[in-house]
Amino acid sequence: MIDVFYHGPGLLAFMAKLPDLHTKIVELYEAPDQPHSQPSGHTTGDIHEPGRIIPVAKMLCKGTRKDGTPCQGVALEQYDGYCLAHGAPPEQAHEWRSKGGKNSATAVRRDKRMPEHLKEPIDHIVDYMRRLAEKDPTPAGLNALSRAAKTLIELRRFANEEMDLIRAEEIRAEAAARLDVQTDLEVLEAADDIRVMRDRLRRESLVDQGFARFMEPFMQDDPPEVILNEKGRLRFGFQYVEERQTCLKVVDAELTEYVRGESDLPDLPTLSAGLEEVQEDLEDTLTKLARVSEAPYDPMTGQPFTRLPDKVKIIAPRDSYCSTHENPQQALQEQLIYVKNLRRRVKEIIESENDKRRQVEREREAEKRTEREADAGNRSDLKAATEDRTVSETDPGNQEEQETGNGDGAKPDKAPGFQFVMIRDNRNLAEPEPDHQTD
Repeated sequence: MIDVFYHGPGLLAFMAKLPDLHTKIVELYEAPDQPHSQPSGHTTGDIHEPGRIIPVAKMLCKGTRKDGTPCQGVALEQYDGYCLAHGAPPEQAHEWRSKGGKNSATAVRRDKRMPEHLKEPIDHIVDYMRRLAEKDPTPAGLNALSRAAKTLIELRRFANEEMDLIRAEEIRAEAAARLDVQTDLEVLEAADDIRVMRDRLRRESLVDQGFARFMEPFMQDDPPEVILNEKGRLRFGFQYVEERQTCLKVVDAELTEYVRGESDLPDLPTLSAGLEEVQEDLEDTLTKLARVSEAPYDPMTGQPFTRLPDKVKIIAPRDSYCSTHENPQQALQEQLIYVKNLRRRVKEIIESENDKRRQVEREREAEKRTEREADAGNRSDLKAATEDRTVSETDPGNQEEQETGNGDGAKPDKAPGFQFVMIRDNRNLAEPEPDHQTD
C-alpha cells in the first residue's frame, strides 16, 4: 500500500507524477522477473507484506549495454557476476537466444492477452485512477488512488495466473496434437470406464459361449472371476508351449556340445524316450484342438477372438509356464517339427555310437584271434621241438656217440644247470644163465 502524507508544495509535484507512477506500476507487474532500476552491484532483500513475500531484484549484472547504460540482467555466480548475455560463451548465448518462440519468457512478456472477465474491471480501475489524477489532490483522493493501485496490481496478478494456465493448456494441446493423444481428463476417464465395461462384457461372453466359467471372488464385493475351462485352454493355446520350448532348447544345446566335442555323451536312451513322449503329447493336443471347430467371437465386433480378454484367469498345473498365442495350431505345429528334428539327431547319434561300438568290438575280436593264432603256432613249434629231442635221445647210435664223444653228432658238453639224466635199467639186459642139463 502506498502511504502519502501532506508535505506542502511537494504534494503538487507528486500529483503531477501520478500518471507516470501508474505506468511504472503496470510495467512492474507485467515484467515481474525484471529488476528495478538500481545502481550496478546493488543488492536488496525481500519486501515482506502481511501474508505475502514479493521477490525483488538480486545482484545486477556488472556489464554495460551497447548504449553505455548498466545492464539490468541478473548476475550469475557461475559467470563471475555477469548475466547470461554478458558472461556466457558466445555459442551458449546464441543457443539460449535461439530457444525463443511463443513459449519463451520474452514471448510471454510480449503476450498482452488478458482474460475477458478481468479485462473490464481493470479498464474501469485504470479509468478511475486517471480521473482521480486529473482532480485536485486531496488526502481522501490520494488514499482512494493508492487503494485503486493495489487493486489493479491484484487484478493483474490474477490475470497473469490465468494466462499462465491458458498458455499451459495451449502447450499441452499442441503436444497432444503432435503425438495424436488425448489430454482431456474427463475424456480419458470416460474412455477408461468404457474400456472396463467392454472387457467385462467380453469376459462374460466367454462363459456364455462355453469357453470359461465363473468363480466366486476372494472378496465378496468384487465381481465374479472368469476362468478358462479345458475347451478354452485348448482354443487359446495354453499348452505349456514356453516350458516345452525351453526343454527342447536345452536338449538341442546338449546335442550340439557333444557333436563339437565340448561335453560327454548324454543319456541318449532317456532323451529319445522323452522326445517321443513330447511328440505324442503334441500330436494329441493338435488332434484335440482340431475338434474345437467353433471359435469364440467378440460380442463388440462379431469377429473371432485372437487374444485372451483382460483379467481372464487360468487354473491348470504350472500356470506360470502357459502362454497365449494368436494361432495355437501354428505354434504347436512348429514345435512338433522341432521335436521331430531333435529325435532325428538323437537317432543319428545313437546309430553313430553303435557303429563305433561295433567297430571297436570287431577290432578287439581280430586282436584276440591274432593272439590265439600266435599262441597255437607257438605251441606247435614247442611240440615239434620236444618230439625231435625225444627221438634223438632214444636213438642208440646217437646215444653212444654222445657218450663217447665220437662221431659227427657229438654234442658239446652241456653247461651246468638243468640236464636230462638218462637212467639205464640193465636188469633186463643181463646175460642168460646156461641151462643146466639134467642128469
